[in-house]
Amino acid sequence: VVSGRYNTADGWLANNVWVARTEDLAPLLTDLADVTMEKVFYDEPVDLVLAISGDRVRLTGPGLDVSAGHGGVRPGLAEAVNEIRRARARARPLVRTQGEVPEASEELALSRVGRLIGESFLPVPIAHEVVKILTAAERAHQPVRVGLKVAPALAGLPWEALPGPDGEPLTLHPLVSLYRKTDAAPPRRLAGPLKVVAAIASPDSGGGPLLDYEQELRNVLAAVRSARQGAAQVRVVPFATTAAIREELGRGQAHVLHISGHGSPGRLILENDDGTARPISAEDFLRDAIPPGKMPQVITLAACYTDAAAAEGGPSFATRLC
Repeated sequence: VVSGRYNTADGWLANNVWVARTEDLAPLLTDLADVTMEKVFYDEPVDLVLAISGDRVRLTGPGLDVSAGHGGVRPGLAEAVNEIRRARARARPLVRTQGEVPEASEELALSRVGRLIGESFLPVPIAHEVVKILTAAERAHQPVRVGLKVAPALAGLPWEALPGPDGEPLTLHPLVSLYRKTDAAPPRRLAGPLKVVAAIASPDSGGGPLLDYEQELRNVLAAVRSARQGAAQVRVVPFATTAAIREELGRGQAHVLHISGHGSPGRLILENDDGTARPISAEDFLRDAIPPGKMPQVITLAACYTDAAAAEGGPSFATRLC
């Protein structure tokens, strides 16, 4: 459709682009051709589930159910994941410098893993729907929550690197929340105001580099500053032994248990009474730290390797906790 003309004599309309709405094409094409309009609009947050089984990917949501076969874990993807693990094993503490810092090999490997995961597990029908959903969500400025329901054999892949339409990790999209979805009993409803128990584990020995206790505490308090203005409560466990956490949870119901500390594959590192490190499994953590009937609705783990598979090939601490 020609809707504007550039006049070379006087420069009229130079550097202008005229855009016609697709709806305006319909009357022009009456009796000539049919115009099929696909218009999606969201007036509330969008909840999606991306389920990955051994051979298929299925995306479900409001008015949506599409599935397709996937390519599985190809040799290139498996090697890229191993490269990340080797890079993490070689990692040293970060040092702030004044000069330009080259991109870490782990970041390069993770970027490659994300691209390869997308190539294997985002077949064209799924990728097409993701583009449509994000476009509609951006138009309406509505959040999109994507639950990843992954077969156990594939759960060890870094699904958080799954790429969006622009090639960047989908989880970094400003409207997207990406989370691992697991079957669980419906959570109990607790009355407000919000109650948070924060446990910070910084053992004196045996747990790796000393945690910056004061900085971790400031981070927690800063994160809930606005909620505290609405009467939210933050109760701090200064020495994160399982007994101390259990005692604090036993004082009253808590909506959130936040744990800051170190971790290792399959283990969370808390403290013993004498200040030494106590690596603990998810089963022992639930048995020793959570009083019966006092399970918090949310447990946040601010520790390394909490979703890394155990060295012997077992599930990660977070997976066992779920």
